[in-house]
Amino acid sequence: MSKESYLVVRTHGLMTHLLNPDKIRSWAMIPDWESLFKEISSTEYGMFIEKQEDLKSADKVTDVTLRMLGRRVRIFLEISKGDVVGEAAVRYLAKYDVENLKRKVFSLVIRREGISEERFLPISGFISNIDSILRVSDVGQISDLLPQGKLRDFISTWLSSGQMNIPLLDIGIDRAYLTETMTWAEMTKMREVFRIYAENYALGVILRSQLMGAEREIYSSMFEFLSQNVRKVLSESNTFEESLKALLSTEAHKSMASELMEIYEKYGVPWTLDLSLFKEFFSKIRSLARMKPLSPIFPFSYIVAAEWESWAVRTVILGKLSGIEPEKIYDMLSLY
Repeated sequence: MSKESYLVVRTHGLMTHLLNPDKIRSWAMIPDWESLFKEISSTEYGMFIEKQEDLKSADKVTDVTLRMLGRRVRIFLEISKGDVVGEAAVRYLAKYDVENLKRKVFSLVIRREGISEERFLPISGFISNIDSILRVSDVGQISDLLPQGKLRDFISTWLSSGQMNIPLLDIGIDRAYLTETMTWAEMTKMREVFRIYAENYALGVILRSQLMGAEREIYSSMFEFLSQNVRKVLSESNTFEESLKALLSTEAHKSMASELMEIYEKYGVPWTLDLSLFKEFFSKIRSLARMKPLSPIFPFSYIVAAEWESWAVRTVILGKLSGIEPEKIYDMLSLY
């Protein structure tokens, strides 16, 4: 049996260990915390949730869901080591290290008295030396520890320039990560998956930047990761609302844009932005994996499915904690 076929078979087995998405959605309709705690405690998440009060801490819930995701992906990385799928998974999951890298750089660049120790995501280890990087006390040490590549080059250049434009630093790190990832992906069987990923990631950066009122020049570098059609429809959009209206005209993003527009108009805040973006990405990868069940895309889809589980569990609990209507939480977890 080839390594590729072996991974397909093993992935089918791993998929059976994920929680049924419909079961997680049903938790949204559980009326009280005690019953919800009992339900979640009966799953693998129970090993991280010791008492009912844990569900009422947003930080605890985030940590628990990401720790479980970490357990799932580590198992997958062990069986996919040495294969293009394993390499794809590491490069994809490096986005968590990129987020932690940003937090570390920002904390060192913007030093303030009384600020507590940085809070990092409890899932990491996909970029070489990341653990050492997160322990440094001087920002100049970071570029020395990063492996050779776009991230290292960008941070080194930014530091030597002496500028303090934090938004440009933020997006520059994203751009360096995506550029390096896509350079690798375009030479592999995973290029289709990563083109979808890069566009989804770039759209998130653009929409979040617009939401914060950033000037176009701050986020314009992310347009290179968009398909020609999406780039064209967004060419005249300078605000979050304008971009959503423009995306409604695209086949690729109209469902996500419609959901966000409805929430934005009702609440004035698109609080499901990250969830909606990831839901769109997962929906596309799941469909692609079903169309190509014997390709490397199917094993890779396990990583994204495990992430969706993490998102869904977190959404149910934090949605309930925020007082969102159960029906709304339930609807939010329906895939496009």
